[in-house]
Amino acid sequence: MNTLCIVNGTEVSEYAQLGAFDGESACDRVRRYVDALSAPAHVICKPAARALYPDAWSSDVRESWNIAGLFDALRQAGSGYDAIFVVPGDAPFLDPELCRTMIEKHEKYFVEYSFADGFPAAVSPEILSTRILARLADLATGDTRAVGRDAIFSVVQKDINAFDVETEISAVDLRMLRITLACNTRNNFVVCKNLHDHGMLSSTASIIETIEKNGAALRGVPTYAAIQIADGFIPTVYDPFANDGRDAETSTTMPVDRVERVIDEVLTMSPECVIAMSLYGDVVRYTAIEELIAVCAARPNASFIFETAGVGWENPDRVAKASAENISWIVALDADDPELYRAIRGDGYDDAIGFAETFMDIAPEHTWVQATRMKLNEEHLDGFFRRWSERYRKRVGLDPSAIGTPSHVIIQKHDHYCGRLPDRRVCDLSPVKRYPCWHVKRDVNILLDGTVVLCREDLDREHVLGNIFRDGIEAAWSGGATYHEMHVRGAYPRLCEKCDEYYTFNF
Repeated sequence: MNTLCIVNGTEVSEYAQLGAFDGESACDRVRRYVDALSAPAHVICKPAARALYPDAWSSDVRESWNIAGLFDALRQAGSGYDAIFVVPGDAPFLDPELCRTMIEKHEKYFVEYSFADGFPAAVSPEILSTRILARLADLATGDTRAVGRDAIFSVVQKDINAFDVETEISAVDLRMLRITLACNTRNNFVVCKNLHDHGMLSSTASIIETIEKNGAALRGVPTYAAIQIADGFIPTVYDPFANDGRDAETSTTMPVDRVERVIDEVLTMSPECVIAMSLYGDVVRYTAIEELIAVCAARPNASFIFETAGVGWENPDRVAKASAENISWIVALDADDPELYRAIRGDGYDDAIGFAETFMDIAPEHTWVQATRMKLNEEHLDGFFRRWSERYRKRVGLDPSAIGTPSHVIIQKHDHYCGRLPDRRVCDLSPVKRYPCWHVKRDVNILLDGTVVLCREDLDREHVLGNIFRDGIEAAWSGGATYHEMHVRGAYPRLCEKCDEYYTFNF
């Protein structure tokens, strides 16, 4: 079978160019992978990335890429070949033997699309018979989405029954670990470096063995930071502070310059980290909200989340118009029936609904409404989800009844804070076999005074990791490594033993 290797270098980052693997970079290792396969190679990339790959490779260089452009490039490059196999241009652990096995099966069984499942992302190719490239290009016409790692599959699945598909299954299913062995973000780069330093080689056997034996190495840098900018909150039946005598409306706040310092500390360590405001509080209690929005807007490459109940805002349309492209707003409603809303959240129904509608009208792509799933509102949630989904779709010009289209509605599980609150869960969603906590592995939680606690469940500061103003973010983050290692061993502190949040995932 006459095959062409296409290296997808459309989104190669600075991390892929660092010589962290015995002096080689991820790009160097991709070149070595292609050489091992003795296949002709073609790279698709932006102008700045072309020099990272051999001049002898043919190329398609464009200023910008989207999914439609990707499939146009694949169709053109595949002309004259029986099949193409596409690999990421920033993956240091691509396995040549796995690729050969998949190509052999692709040819033997006359397959049209082959992919691997159960492996970490970025260790295997996707193989496409060239006879289907024109059809796929038609399916991708007008698709302006960015070229993510699932770009090819996202188009194939639009009409998946029309194609002969072969799946290469991993001997051990590692999907639950959500590992991407590519140097595309600081976190993924650090994890790749950690695993390399534990002796991992570019073979599936070595990859599986190293990951299974070195779970602590999978903790990289923070990917989600929750900052308490105000301790004032909007009471609900599931708020951990609603019954401790605290005045919900009297709020202590973190000054803007200190918030800015925290943001910059976090982004210096982890530039792709998603930053959420406000841990344990509501952003409506932050008196300098427009100044805070300006701070976030001044960092356009970062992503921020503002959470609010939508109650108490004096001029929500002004805030919506002042908000920035890199800020997502989550409006916690829990119900859109007045009586049910009052039972869960008390007064403020009209304000909350009005706020959500205003933001959905002015900034629909940056607004999500949220409900916490509880016994109180379980029967109501289907209608809640449908009504707000339809409102969003109408606003952005989508078919309101179309299945699979975006909804911008979040249904969140109930958190009883390690037994501190009554258990209002509808059902127990916890896994049969416990595994290390996602939040200890990926999140950092920063309180008003800069104290970094183990997680958001640590309401009484039992496990303080440091202080960001005194120690810096890296020292505080390192303080959590011991707890993650304990989880990997199956040993849990008392707080963690009672926790039901370890399997939930932020970013």
